[in-house]
Amino acid sequence: MVKLTDKQKEVIKLMANGWELGLDIGLTGRYWMQQGGCGRGGESKNIHANTIYFLNHKKLIKSTKREFPLEHFELTETGKEIATIL
Repeated sequence: MVKLTDKQKEVIKLMANGWELGLDIGLTGRYWMQQGGCGRGGESKNIHANTIYFLNHKKLIKSTKREFPLEHFELTETGKEIATIL
């Protein structure tokens, strides 16, 4: 199993529980997660880019749609498997 930091584990757990991870490709270029989906008004959290780079590099998340102003991410099958044991 891949060794994950607490922040990396948090991202995976939140995604497995219905939070969406997005990248603002408009003005800010920031990564954030939002409960119920990005832009849908739920609780949100900013996520450091290095956390996302690591998860993407390890193929635990993947980009699913890039449409201005947002790039959407989801868990890969490996990410989903890891989420079940966290």
